[in-house]
Amino acid sequence: MKLLFENWRKYLNEAETEAETEAETDAEYNPDDPFAYGGELDTTDWDNFKANWPQIKAEYEGHYLRFRKKFIKTVLVDRRDSLAKIFKKDTEKNKVSLPVTFLIQELTNFLKNVKLTLMLGYAGGKPDPNRDPDRNYTSGPAFYDQRTGIHFEDFLNTWYKDPTEGPGWSYESVVYHELGHAMEHGLLLALRKASKIKSKIDDPSVFDISLQEWKRYMREVLGVEPQKGGLGKLLSEPEPEPEKERARISIEQYKKLLTIAPELKDKFSYDYFHKQLAWEFYASLKAFTVRLERELIPLDIQMYCARYRRAYELLDQDWEEYKNLLEEWYEFLPTKLKKIIDDAHDDYIDNIDAANVSDRTKRRAWFDKVAKLANKTYNQAQFLSMLDCDKDPNYIVHVLRSLY
Repeated sequence: MKLLFENWRKYLNEAETEAETEAETDAEYNPDDPFAYGGELDTTDWDNFKANWPQIKAEYEGHYLRFRKKFIKTVLVDRRDSLAKIFKKDTEKNKVSLPVTFLIQELTNFLKNVKLTLMLGYAGGKPDPNRDPDRNYTSGPAFYDQRTGIHFEDFLNTWYKDPTEGPGWSYESVVYHELGHAMEHGLLLALRKASKIKSKIDDPSVFDISLQEWKRYMREVLGVEPQKGGLGKLLSEPEPEPEKERARISIEQYKKLLTIAPELKDKFSYDYFHKQLAWEFYASLKAFTVRLERELIPLDIQMYCARYRRAYELLDQDWEEYKNLLEEWYEFLPTKLKKIIDDAHDDYIDNIDAANVSDRTKRRAWFDKVAKLANKTYNQAQFLSMLDCDKDPNYIVHVLRSLY
């Protein structure tokens, strides 16, 4: 009886683990009747919100398409050269050498077909906090499901009231994160497809016929059973065992990631924090690169580690070092983020008596604006908190750039 009980407990644990690992839900959502979903809705503006839901939904779907376009450009198109090197090395054992355009096109098509579902309630009713992988997880209700795409739950209470876009917590930042999960799924499918291509796409060869096809042709068309010896012996040889299915990229590269993030985990457990899971690390990394609109550079890691030391040690030299890094980091920011800093600083100057304020004070105010934007940007990138700041930033970036 004890053994039976232990086996039953193991079965339940495995079922929960699989469900949480894939971040999937069995609930079916009817987009034609979103108000059928429960959850605890804030009814303050409910009637007005419900009346305008089609317009609100269309607006956020439009935002999603804009964010997705930026994701594809930053993570795929702008990384063409880097992806080409990774793809060539990763597929060198394949029968056919494919160009990186194959990978980019496959992933682009996959991401464009990822469905977005905006929900007013929760997929499984009111969420159970005990099923959350991170007891301290404060992010909003959103997830990627391999079958049904990206879902944003509790829309009125969470996403409609939060910022739509911008650095830090926003609908935009979570779209990037969930697209990171989708990309990892798409990568698995694209690489699996690449491994099964046996002839050049633009010049297929009629002679590239598998052993199994030869056997079937001789048996069904010619009525000849493969015989022992000669060609018959060759055709009678068993088919090679199929290659083992690939794991998701974050798991394949887990041992490499452990060299820079020793607290990462490759399996789900309620004892682990959400950010410790390798696939969450990967999605967070992708979202961060899209926010910066470029690949990571060692300066990004130096910035994070300087912030970490400054927060816990508060030494004067750390602040001086951090200011130098802030000034350099600003130069590598995309125009959109630079404008946020510059506009905030201009507003500050406009609201003070500039004539009686020293240049030093104005300069310190500028550093303050850069630091605030850095805090918002870095706080959203949870993968950074898993990094070992004792490692060489150049090595950390080398490992991270070696990922798709």
